[in-house]
Amino acid sequence: TSNVITSGAHKVAPNIGGLTYGIENKGFRSTLHDNIVAHLADPNNDAELDYKKWDHPAVDTLHGSYYDDTIVYNWVGSRAIELGRDNDRNTDGVDAAVADQTTIQLY
Repeated sequence: TSNVITSGAHKVAPNIGGLTYGIENKGFRSTLHDNIVAHLADPNNDAELDYKKWDHPAVDTLHGSYYDDTIVYNWVGSRAIELGRDNDRNTDGVDAAVADQTTIQLY
């Protein structure tokens, strides 16, 4: 409840997986409430976005959730953008211009 996850960690190295994970939920009938997963990369830094080509899910739920209102905004790697994939969800009423300027880098 009430987590903010931003600017996904990303390291390219042999035998290491788990690039840019958001939330990994392995619980049964779990509830994910009032969480935000936003900005895989700084939207104001093209070099960082280019570096973060691949992304893992913003919310990866193994057994489904009883309830999940997690907001996911801009959690896509540059390769996903090239493929036209958009992972945003629960963003009704979110002003994209404000969200793009609300980053940990500008905090």
